[in-house]
Amino acid sequence: MVVNLGKSVSEYLEDLRKNLEMAQQYATTHAEKAQQRYVSRYNLRAREKSFGVGQKVLILMPDSTSSKLFSRWIGPGIIKDKKSSHTYLVDINGSVKHIHADKLRKYRIAVDEIVCDTVSAGHAQTRINHCAVIFDEGHDFGEIDVIDTRGKCETNDDTDSGKIQVETLPSQKIDINSLSHLTEEQQTKLLAVLDKYSCCFSDKPGLCKVIEHEINVSQDFKPKRLRSYRVPENLKPMVEEQIQELLHLGIIRPS
Repeated sequence: MVVNLGKSVSEYLEDLRKNLEMAQQYATTHAEKAQQRYVSRYNLRAREKSFGVGQKVLILMPDSTSSKLFSRWIGPGIIKDKKSSHTYLVDINGSVKHIHADKLRKYRIAVDEIVCDTVSAGHAQTRINHCAVIFDEGHDFGEIDVIDTRGKCETNDDTDSGKIQVETLPSQKIDINSLSHLTEEQQTKLLAVLDKYSCCFSDKPGLCKVIEHEINVSQDFKPKRLRSYRVPENLKPMVEEQIQELLHLGIIRPS
């Protein structure tokens, strides 16, 4: 049985060749556009990396304790030599390896220290140190906000208890679990703002005496006696404690 395709074999093969060439051209054009989009998006955050001989770096190595698909940063290693514009010889615990720059990142140590030296009558000198180590400032992966712990360390001599009181920064008082609804970046920024304006936050309530507010009423005004607001039973001890604190500080008075 012979099927009539309406064209000869040579014509059919010629049309097939043209269709395949057209499909190849179409695929090549779209592949180039897709590749260009990928390159432009990748280069938005891509930065040229350069390391000097003797510089300490971190190395991205496969994680032997997990799947082969996972890697982790190890180090520090030391740059021994630069083999090409993007490859280096790195000494890792006595073993020298040839590593591409994409698998390296700078190793930085930032130590921040607060020293509060106070001398009080009858007391020895007090020194308080706060240290934090950051391995990388993160310029390759975006900015990292560092909490400025260089706040005021006011010291007060409590004559009643004979103790020296040192101010604690707000970031050290807040429960980190209460910030779980924020991202790590948002948590860091919030804590940095709290510490920057630590003078605005205190465990003790304040009292503004800069100006007095007047309420003008008519001569026939008679105040109404209102029932006190209801307080839940489980909150009454806390409310009473706060009232006593306000009375003790002189912010309120019985009336």
